[in-house]
Amino acid sequence: MVRRALRAILLCSAFLLAQNAKAESVSLEIGGGAGWIDHTFVERLGKDALRKESLYSLPVALYGSSQIRRSTPGGYHLLLQSRSNDLAFNLFSRSNYWNTTQRVSSVDSTGLRMQTNRYSVSERTRGMEMGHQIHLLNDRLTLIPGYGLLSVFSRMQGDGTSIDQLNTSVSVTSFSLAPADIRTSADGLFIRLGMDYQISEGYQLVALVRYLPDGIGEWTQQSNSLALGYSSSVDYFYQLTVADIRGKSNRRMGSLDLKLVREVNSFFQVNVGAHWQYSSTRYSVEPTRGAIFTAGTGGFSSLTGSSYVYLGEPLSDAKIYSHRKSENRFNLYLSMTFTTGEQNL
Repeated sequence: MVRRALRAILLCSAFLLAQNAKAESVSLEIGGGAGWIDHTFVERLGKDALRKESLYSLPVALYGSSQIRRSTPGGYHLLLQSRSNDLAFNLFSRSNYWNTTQRVSSVDSTGLRMQTNRYSVSERTRGMEMGHQIHLLNDRLTLIPGYGLLSVFSRMQGDGTSIDQLNTSVSVTSFSLAPADIRTSADGLFIRLGMDYQISEGYQLVALVRYLPDGIGEWTQQSNSLALGYSSSVDYFYQLTVADIRGKSNRRMGSLDLKLVREVNSFFQVNVGAHWQYSSTRYSVEPTRGAIFTAGTGGFSSLTGSSYVYLGEPLSDAKIYSHRKSENRFNLYLSMTFTTGEQNL
């Protein structure tokens, strides 16, 4: 209730300020770029032993070395900015996209396992902020402290394939397909500090720091898998798994923007900049909802044509997600800014 009240107060105050402020300029910045990211959520999935067992045939739960490869993330951002003599009001949006591939392999005396998981990841950060402009050094330096509301949403869509061969008292060979859809979100109030410095005629240095101390949200993981195989005990078998894992998320996030602005004229600017973002997230896991269907033909009569269903069985290890993990991202970008110049709206 308190969080919702704070959001309502922020939205109302920002709307009133935006309506009553005597705007000297309104600008729109559009840009894009690419960089580097350290995405740790895939590593958590790789360490979740219960998830491995639930997504693939239960007799074949081999462990092996995991290799993760990430593509270069690309993305774009938008910034709508309104400034008066003392106030600044911004709406901003930043989106990033990248692909991640996880490969697991294991070979020992009991058998072998080869597994490949491919994820397409997208993340959107949106928010609104306002600040008070403090002019120093004969207006060459402007400090803009303020606060705002931030919302982060990310989605991972993936598919996995695995081939398993187990040679013990019961020989098992299986092939599995496992699509997954994972979504996380967090939002909260943040503080910010901006700086504009006029280097020389036509050149400006812009810096901005944002910090989100406590972003609250939720996450869901929907996974379905189908395993087909052959066992020396039951001949051919299949296993279908449907899992719905969900819980709460808590995120801390900080970002730093550095941008060099070249003022072409009063209405157009060209920018080159760097964006660095640090986030730290932990997840809580609620009781899992899921089902596992298994059927075999031949072999033991108790398994012939039978189906086994496990409702409410834990399909995820909560400890894997409860620890706070950090992620880093760095982007270089180019952008253009269109501005109205100084005028009253």
